[in-house]
Amino acid sequence: MNHLDPAFQVLSRYYPDPRQNLKLLLNRALENLETGTSQSVTRLVYGVMRRQNTLDYFLANFSKIPLDQIPSENMVLLRMGIFLLIFSDSFPDHAVVNEIVSRCAHSARGFTNAILRNMARNKQQIKLETDRLTDPETKYSISKSLISSLGKLSDHLLQDLDYLNQEPLFHLRTNTCSLSASQLRKQLINEKISFKELKAFHSFEIKNPAKIIRQVLNRGYGYFQNTGSQLVSIIAAHYAREMVLDCCAAPGTKSMTLKLLNRKLKIVSNDIRLKRIQMMKHYKGYDCPGDAYLMVSDIRESALKNRFDLILADAPCTSSGTLRKNPDLKLKINPPAIREQSDQQFQILKAIIARFSRAFILYTVCSFIPEETEAVLGRLFPSASGYHTLDLSPLLETFGFRYKKARWGFYLLPDKGLNNDLFYLALIKPGD
Repeated sequence: MNHLDPAFQVLSRYYPDPRQNLKLLLNRALENLETGTSQSVTRLVYGVMRRQNTLDYFLANFSKIPLDQIPSENMVLLRMGIFLLIFSDSFPDHAVVNEIVSRCAHSARGFTNAILRNMARNKQQIKLETDRLTDPETKYSISKSLISSLGKLSDHLLQDLDYLNQEPLFHLRTNTCSLSASQLRKQLINEKISFKELKAFHSFEIKNPAKIIRQVLNRGYGYFQNTGSQLVSIIAAHYAREMVLDCCAAPGTKSMTLKLLNRKLKIVSNDIRLKRIQMMKHYKGYDCPGDAYLMVSDIRESALKNRFDLILADAPCTSSGTLRKNPDLKLKINPPAIREQSDQQFQILKAIIARFSRAFILYTVCSFIPEETEAVLGRLFPSASGYHTLDLSPLLETFGFRYKKARWGFYLLPDKGLNNDLFYLALIKPGD
């Protein structure tokens, strides 16, 4: 169980200050680990985050000590142990208990041993009780505000909350500059990588992305992009005519897919962060034939001229639509963060409309929170006379997405067939 120590290091650093970037902490811990260990660490860290409220609920039932009086490092080990006992079948119960207890401070070993052994004895009853939990905050470890936001959109709230609490699947899109989808399929078969093909997206759905980094990504054969994100590029390719500005482009997958979908387009990929643009310069496949340019600017103050026919504004957001990949966000997203992102999104759109008066604007965010989606356009349209939004439902239905139509735009909802992240999309058209 050599994954326990790196997982403990990540979680014990994260919990004292949850404002930290958990993904960054995790990536640093994984740098020198073998693939198998890396996968186990990731599964344990994210598993604890996905189940945090559930783990604490059962711990409170078995502990005579109030949870807020348990030392923080011991609390991390208890959460790890309960997760491995109840929600993972990778190791025998006695091994889990022994390994966790051995990592505790001497003064906490008796307490931890008693808790975990008692829970191991009652394992089946705990699993049954987990299934019977009715409070979604406890069952899905998610805040009331996110439950409320999703509940306004979904007719199957509990089903969608369960979807967002699962491990994600990853979509490998073919870089058709390098090879065809059929050639990539053969490559995956040769490497003995299990997949489900999504032909409409030239993509392969894969459970474990780590196995294909060396064989596929490093050779420029493909790149990871969720079907929801791909849809943004598909819509842009459908409406763009000659020149596109991807104004918040990093990490670059939307620009890349747009380039592959329509080689005749001239694409300017802009981002405010120099380091992210520099990463795109070395992005495998970005140098395939076609007119594509990289630049760094704050789109709110950019000197770019009014010569684009489509502006892709995939604006910064809370990323609530990516909870499967970022389970720490389920309890981290709060009203101040939402207000900050909403104001930034409004300023970006306001600047785009002021500067590019003849262009279509495709506004997207990977969020289902109203303040970042419909409310932004609600603030925008009183001063954006002559603009209106277009109906995207035919395209959404062509590709099989489950969606909710709102006043201005469309929400992508969870779909197990496409395994998409949740997105909001609105295509804004200037007056004729």
